[in-house]
Amino acid sequence: MAVKINIRNDDDAQHMWDELHDDEFGTFVCWHRRRNLGKVNYPNHEEFLESLNEEEVVLKIPVYIHDHGGFVLSTSPFSDPWDSGQVGVWVFTSEQIAKVYGEDSEKNRETAREGVDSMLTYINDLASGNVWGFEIEDFDGDVADSCWGFVGDDSLECMKEHIPKNLHTALEQAWENRYE
Repeated sequence: MAVKINIRNDDDAQHMWDELHDDEFGTFVCWHRRRNLGKVNYPNHEEFLESLNEEEVVLKIPVYIHDHGGFVLSTSPFSDPWDSGQVGVWVFTSEQIAKVYGEDSEKNRETAREGVDSMLTYINDLASGNVWGFEIEDFDGDVADSCWGFVGDDSLECMKEHIPKNLHTALEQAWENRYE
């Protein structure tokens, strides 16, 4: 029986960043002087353009950054002319779209665009530390159960799937107190 639930930042989430580009969901290519953000990183935009095989790429989605202390990525440009600009592009070949969605079609290309927005939200959450875990303490104060790696604003709802329903209220209270 649990007596206390604690929710904390997942300080060991670096592996999630490292594994981010191991899938086959297109290729995030970026150019940034100080950060390696994509699967492929170039020193500048021009070198990327020189390397691009235009015949293979069927979808290019620009990626923009606002970089001031921390950073945020988006498929839409930011209005700040000093701390923002295009930092990369998410590219897809016909084969990559077909592998993920079954075939290369206009509908699946649009779905890939939406998928890039979701991936950038995920990357932004990882970069900003919006990664959580919980520990359930028993009566002796020992950790009886724990689970880590919940990413994003819907982390609480995902955590609920991993504990008995009778602990949901305590989990919600712990979520409200997570910054204390």
